[in-house]
Amino acid sequence: KEPPIETLTLFLQKYGIKEEDKPRYIRTDQGGELARSSTFRDTVAKFGYTLETTGADNSSQNGRGERPHRTLANMVRCLLYSSSLGSEFWSDALLYATYIYNRTYHEKLHKTPFEAWTGRRPSISHIRTFGTPVVVKEPGNRTTKIDPHIYQGIFLRFSGTKKNIVYYDLHSGRVKIATHKRHDEFQYSSNTSN
Repeated sequence: KEPPIETLTLFLQKYGIKEEDKPRYIRTDQGGELARSSTFRDTVAKFGYTLETTGADNSSQNGRGERPHRTLANMVRCLLYSSSLGSEFWSDALLYATYIYNRTYHEKLHKTPFEAWTGRRPSISHIRTFGTPVVVKEPGNRTTKIDPHIYQGIFLRFSGTKKNIVYYDLHSGRVKIATHKRHDEFQYSSNTSN
């Protein structure tokens, strides 16, 4: 594993603490890809941050960083379990869990993380249940009127815009993006084996 130096540099340039008199820390575990990387340490120091490492097998020392991981892991487990989808969909479940988490009210912020970050109040009217059946219109022209023109799939998450969804196409076994779709949340919990 190599540390994501370019990503760290871009992030700290844009969102790093700018005040010189304010203490700046980055805390990480003792893993070799970050804490033991001289390139990572040099980048952190270049932006005026102090690198702190936690004790071995003691993630509680980095509670502010670890608690969201635990919350998201619980959400991912719930999304996968309730949708009866396997672990191969964990990354989609994680992205959707993060999407929902960022639009959930947080007591300490007195707003949602989305609103704290963007200054805009989020709409949740488009939120759908993870793993629900979707029917998607096939893009492009059909050769004849009687050709099939829909795909059946499973809703996984939204793409970069809430107008497009990412779904698993049951016919091809591939993950795809679609705009024209219908969700069937009423069939979500019904037993389809009968």
